Amino acid sequence: MDDALSLPLTVSVPCRAAPGTRARRHPVVIEADWSVRTPHDERLEQIAAALGGGVSCLPTLRAIMPAFIEWWRRARREGDHLLASPDQGRSWASTDGLHRCCPAAGFDDPRQAAAHVRDVGHVAAVTGADRRTLAGLVAGLGPTRDPPAPVPDSADPSGVLGAAWACGLHPDRVSALMHGLAAAGACPGAAGACPIGGAAPTASAQVQLILALVQTGADPGWLAASTGPTAVRPVGDPADPRLLTWLAWTCTDLDRQVPTARAEWLARGARRSDIVTLSTAGYRAEAAGAVAAAWRISVPGAAQWLAQWVAHGYRPTAEQLIGLRDIGLGFPPPPPAPAAVARTAELLGTTTLDPTVVAVALVRHGTARDTAAALRRAAPGRGRRRSTRLPADRAPVRPRA
Repeated sequence: MDDALSLPLTVSVPCRAAPGTRARRHPVVIEADWSVRTPHDERLEQIAAALGGGVSCLPTLRAIMPAFIEWWRRARREGDHLLASPDQGRSWASTDGLHRCCPAAGFDDPRQAAAHVRDVGHVAAVTGADRRTLAGLVAGLGPTRDPPAPVPDSADPSGVLGAAWACGLHPDRVSALMHGLAAAGACPGAAGACPIGGAAPTASAQVQLILALVQTGADPGWLAASTGPTAVRPVGDPADPRLLTWLAWTCTDLDRQVPTARAEWLARGARRSDIVTLSTAGYRAEAAGAVAAAWRISVPGAAQWLAQWVAHGYRPTAEQLIGLRDIGLGFPPPPPAPAAVARTAELLGTTTLDPTVVAVALVRHGTARDTAAALRRAAPGRGRRRSTRLPADRAPVRPRA
């Protein structure tokens, strides 16, 4: 780390020799173990404090040091990344929670959000420290209080490390992720430059990918399995840096369990929004392929239809959707409204039926009343067919030969 912001550290602090006197600044040394060395004789000052006097800097420093240490770690980009995005990088907010100093809608730019979480006012709000006192201590650092990225320009020719530093990420963490991407084959070429898909993306595009990986913990190896040369080639431009960033933001449990599942979806040409919806629900691309073949529609169209069912809260199997062909429609029917499913369950007097079963039955029978009757007849042990055999005294008489 740059010596401009490292321990031991000498900082100028304001100090009053006695209450009511004018404050004057003097140097204070903060040691590597966070102990503080001042020009005062602390034993004498403790006696003076017991008598109601003493210098002001000693009790002030003891009270403010926990907040200063927290600010220090943020300024050095140590520890966890303190930003979170609820909408895949479109807005950013502090993981500290919403304080009075924070905009309710967050920040559009992660650099602005990162600057805010290490701002003296925000740190004071998070730690409960006195803002003015903390600001005075930090001000004593002079221009080093917001240091540049601790890497020489020769080690950061693409500007990625510097741009990530502005977003609150330490160069060591960024370098590790970039090397991981390069090693996995998601970013072929030099690990330092990490050209995505052989293209020459901007530092901003690479930082967006890094931020997505930090937020979601997506495995670089999975990115390679989804877009690399050994994967099924997706429809579209695999060199588009936005593809990797989208993948990193939208990694699902299915993708972690089956690393090639997303590549299979991309190869079928489904819309990205439908892919995320279906992957989150655990659907593989083969389900849409089977539905498409049975209904004689495109796989993207089948994926869109299946995603509509999922969006309504249903989880139909491919077989259930294929089975709807026998109702005689020339096009895939839309899913019924959840209110209709609830109404059918109400008529049946139960809430234990699978909503998907009810929804598929509604498509078949049309109305809640007819569907309830059909499901009641199909219930185990109920609705058995009566015998069509006539009693002996009413049996038809066969003509003799």
